[in-house]
Amino acid sequence: MDLSRRKKEFLRIHHLEAETQDNHILKSLTFCLYEGETVGFLEKDDSGMDALLSILCGSEKQVSGKLYLEGREVSGWEETEARKQGIYRIHPESSLIQHMDVAENLCLMRPSMQVPRTGKLFLRKKSLHFLTNEYLEAWGISIDSKKRAESLTRLETLLLLIIKAEMCHAKMLILDHVCEDVIGDNTDAMLRILSTMKSRGITVLIVEKQPDLMLQCAERIMVMDQGNLIGDYYADECSEKLLQIQLGSDDLEYGKNSMEERESEILNQEYCFFWENDTEFIFKAGEVLGIILPHISWKEFQGKCEILKGREQENKARISVLPGAEASFGIYPELSRAENLNFRILGRIRGKFGMISNRILRFSYGEYFSDHDPWRKSSELGTKEKMQLAIAGCSREDPDIILMDHVSYGLDMENLNDLIQEIYLLSGRGICVLLLNPGYLLARQCCTSVWARFPGKKAGIFSKEDIQEGLLSQYLFFGDRVWKENE
Repeated sequence: MDLSRRKKEFLRIHHLEAETQDNHILKSLTFCLYEGETVGFLEKDDSGMDALLSILCGSEKQVSGKLYLEGREVSGWEETEARKQGIYRIHPESSLIQHMDVAENLCLMRPSMQVPRTGKLFLRKKSLHFLTNEYLEAWGISIDSKKRAESLTRLETLLLLIIKAEMCHAKMLILDHVCEDVIGDNTDAMLRILSTMKSRGITVLIVEKQPDLMLQCAERIMVMDQGNLIGDYYADECSEKLLQIQLGSDDLEYGKNSMEERESEILNQEYCFFWENDTEFIFKAGEVLGIILPHISWKEFQGKCEILKGREQENKARISVLPGAEASFGIYPELSRAENLNFRILGRIRGKFGMISNRILRFSYGEYFSDHDPWRKSSELGTKEKMQLAIAGCSREDPDIILMDHVSYGLDMENLNDLIQEIYLLSGRGICVLLLNPGYLLARQCCTSVWARFPGKKAGIFSKEDIQEGLLSQYLFFGDRVWKENE
């Protein structure tokens, strides 16, 4: 993060909580905004953002938490008080007064206005159009001051609403879902307005759902999910793909314990495996277990099995999935190495660091790799590099178990040996590895036992000795068919 971009703090929100009758919609929300910043808010759902904006504009009260405005603690305010503090909101229903021209709309109920060039303070009816033209020119906007409000385009209306807020001495302007329809061919005009507001020290909050729009307009982007802040970036430190992944990361569960805390706990941990409520067996932390289920994908496997830590029904094991080489090990080619390493956990940080900048991404990348460029595109990686990056990404989720699906299929002998080495390292750290439909070589080299279930046959467990003696080799899964050694 470039510290030169940090300015005087305008608004700080600390552990803000809000709730409806049956839903907790803001959960310990904490962030700060600086003078002159243009901040974009992306949202997965509307409830949390609506509650936040309502609190800022004075139409609702928070349950708990503190707000600091320009360094002063405030307990909340009414709508009129919010406007006195300089907080204005433009939403899709905001409009100018119809049947009045531009000059009348801008100067309506203004007791005085600052003439940009002369610095004189006065307001005379005969001078309305002159003063309005002066003001619009100062903003770099070419709109006829005699034009009626009903004949204005949506972009012109939005620009005039922004200028009117500034004339009312706005210090923070909230653009609530009003930019999507006017951006495109008119991007340059909007960017000029935002630049002028920045130069005048006005903080702008843009609320939309389009990552590409945020990257065009905002210098800083925050992502919210179910009342939590799950990402905070500068626009030049992230990509549209990363933001899209953030918006779709609702299935990630936050691992509360750090790896260091877990390593002392998992040495004697046992796991219970249940398959369709009838098959049960126990395995221990650090074991490498083969699972042979012909024609079953990892999604189907997770839907039919349940793995518990111990025997408590509520204590389910944390499982991270690693697809095979044919699926590029789950690596997104459009993202950099650092982004691929961290994207699995970005949705669970929930503002813990306050800022997810490239410095944090680079630091976390350096914990796993020291000899590669973190910003190199993943599409340039070879098979071994993708495999190592994907396994490191799984480890970042702090899992109890890593489920590897058809992971040996399509690998040559060199890459297969590299995979075996990575599995040994995971096992040594106490992480269980489940190999779903492994090849014979991988099962023989790595698995402490293999659980197999074939069509028309009863499920059974093969020990390491059975694998080594070849008792299992007559039925092993390769690709999309059951391989018989004698065929």
